[in-house]
Amino acid sequence: MSQQNSATPWEFINSVKSHLNVEFGFDIACTTEDTKAPDGYYFDKGIDALTQDWSTITATTSWLNPPWKKIKPFAKKCAELTKYRRETGATTTRILSLWNAGIGSTWFFDYVVGNAAIHVLSPRITFIDPRTGLPFVSKKTGKPQTGLNDCILCDWSGEPGLYKFEWK
Repeated sequence: MSQQNSATPWEFINSVKSHLNVEFGFDIACTTEDTKAPDGYYFDKGIDALTQDWSTITATTSWLNPPWKKIKPFAKKCAELTKYRRETGATTTRILSLWNAGIGSTWFFDYVVGNAAIHVLSPRITFIDPRTGLPFVSKKTGKPQTGLNDCILCDWSGEPGLYKFEWK
């Protein structure tokens, strides 16, 4: 089973912030150790982000890297917020989400395509163990796990389409 408590490396976060000219004011799914939002504005393990009303998040831009075993309900919630924003004209937080490029998964076509600007990432990201600040070590090989998954960055307020993002 994959690690479900991986931290997104700051090198990638800083590249996203520079590329899209954003600052993250809220982190939708994190732990206290790996939040990407300043000043403690986040939903952590003690708060079920999926039961919260995201339309009330006041931050201009929010970060989302949920546990990947729960991507489908998070993608659905992002799509619902996008639909709400389009139908009502409401100003809601801009969500930038990171997940595996599961283009063969139903959640990808049901919720992402047509609702988000999809940035295909190059190169692959090496995720970090938030307890050590280092890449996870494989239990099988004892070596650091680097760049195991193709990933996408979804901008749920962006122009729907497919884009390449060379973040390094």
